[in-house]
Parts: sequence; C-alpha cells; structure tokens
Amino acid sequence: MKKTLLLFLLLPFFGFAQQLSGDYVISSANPLANFRTLALAVDQINTRGVSGPVRFLLDEDQNLTSLLSINIIANTSTTNTFTIKPNTGKNITITTTMASPSTGIPAVIRFNGTNNVIIDGSNSTLNTKI
Repeated sequence: MKKTLLLFLLLPFFGFAQQLSGDYVISSANPLANFRTLALAVDQINTRGVSGPVRFLLDEDQNLTSLLSINIIANTSTTNTFTIKPNTGKNITITTTMASPSTGIPAVIRFNGTNNVIIDGSNSTLNTKI
C-alpha cells in the first residue's frame, strides 16, 4: 500500500513534467491522438515548454469556447519552433463562440510575449510558413 501511494505521489514529477518535442496529433475522435483539443495541448506547451521543434497536427475542426492564450514558451528558438497546422490531408477550421470583451469581435488566439510560433495553414507534409 505504501509503495503504491508513493508511486502516485511521485508520478506527476516524473511522467508529466517533460518538455515537448516532435509531432502531436490533436483529435477527440482518434483514440491514438496525443491531445483531445487544441486548448489542452496549448495548456501543456505553456506549462512544460519545448526541448525541440513541436508541431500540433489538427485532425479535426476546433471550436474554442474561450480565448486560446499562447504564453512565453520555455526554450523556443529559431530551431525549436512551435507550429500549429492541419494534419496531412485534413482541411481544418478553428472557430470560436466567444467575443472579445473590448471590441465584440471574436478572438481566437492571443500571443502573450512568445516568439517562434508558426500558424501553418497548409495540409501538406511541407512546412510552409504563413
């Protein structure tokens, strides 16, 4: 019992604190996806930072119910970029049901002092910056 309790207490320090690197699929329908929503994935990159280039590959449309804030991401650089893009062959739309409090215009993504973020609208395997 004590060993099991210790394992559950230490698990967050070892299993969830690793920085992100590589490709991550975002999908609520795909059981093999890394994250169910873009909001959950962005929360993780904001918290954990990166140790290499990261691409969030969207497998389905995303409807954001609140403003998606991308904060200063630890260790991003010109080589350790963070990219959000449709997965290969997917046509994705990011929408929101929330209006900006100050303008009434729907806001989708806010960048809070971060650098080296790429929003790539292509659905090919190439990295086309827009």
